[in-house]
Amino acid sequence: MLRQSGGALDVIILHSIRADATPVLASTEWFAVFEDCAALKASLHENAGRVEVDVKVNCTSVPALRMHVDAPLKAARFANIAEGTDSIEKVPSEAVLAELLASGVLHSGRNVLQFEIADGSIYVQAFAYVWEAGSRLVVFDIDGTVTTSDVAGHFGQALDLPFIHAGVCEFLCHLHARGYQVMFLTARCLLGAAGIERTRRFLFQIARDAGSEFSLPEGPIFTTKHTSTFEALRDELGHASGAFKLQLLRAVSSLFPAGGAGCLFAGFGNRAKDAAAYVGAGIRTQRTFIIDPSSRIRRWREASHSLVRAGVVEETGASAAADSGDSLCCHVAYEPQGGWPSYSGMLEQM
Repeated sequence: MLRQSGGALDVIILHSIRADATPVLASTEWFAVFEDCAALKASLHENAGRVEVDVKVNCTSVPALRMHVDAPLKAARFANIAEGTDSIEKVPSEAVLAELLASGVLHSGRNVLQFEIADGSIYVQAFAYVWEAGSRLVVFDIDGTVTTSDVAGHFGQALDLPFIHAGVCEFLCHLHARGYQVMFLTARCLLGAAGIERTRRFLFQIARDAGSEFSLPEGPIFTTKHTSTFEALRDELGHASGAFKLQLLRAVSSLFPAGGAGCLFAGFGNRAKDAAAYVGAGIRTQRTFIIDPSSRIRRWREASHSLVRAGVVEETGASAAADSGDSLCCHVAYEPQGGWPSYSGMLEQM
């Protein structure tokens, strides 16, 4: 019987068309690991320590995406990699992605990815989001930003209770309805009770605004690649989580064509390291927001000047597009009359 055992990061694929009408596709890393379970150990033993992984896109098996795995908790690798080398292909070729898109196997929006051990015993699942390269992407931290605090995020997930900031679901739904794409970024571990599968369930099935019953719009979730809570906690206490977020956001930013309209457009977090990662990845300080435990949102100001002076961020290119008329930027001033707004307050002004 096929059962889920492991975890995989979601994928962002940006799509554009060249002047000669040929497609351009750029993807984030395809990363999947299988847990240390009896089924995988048995399969590795029967296949000389190397097991094929069948990759399915929207339930269609794609031989060109076939991977292999040679140990539990070790990332699956695309099967065209020569054995004995250290080079690892982390994304499918542009030609393969273009063929999948042209055939309709891959389509715009949300796609289901399933990484299945060849003997049909276990699988892991993720989602690939295919967006236009001109998309404006809004980054959301989870713990303390969607949830009311870092601790509440973990307790709420464990107890299936929506300990979330009032109005956050409706706010994100309105952003999505206005054409923004939303991604979720967290320093949680990939596996375990706080892993990506439980996080998906919490965000898209448990989190609901009280009263309105709005739920969060679906979007890609990126966690660390850590397979234990201890590793993730060590990074959090050692301040390595900020560096992880910066590195991942720079990888996402690199997918956007230079000079185009698409970009990492805005970021919401609850800590200085969130803001530093957003600004360091090219999000303008005017579009970097911090929410406090009382659910009040302010633009990031404290670190912005030192970051710019230090040359960490240059506000140029697509990410420095004019803010004029943009509702996400115009209604959160540095010192708003009447105090800092909440998510609901921002929504009322949009």
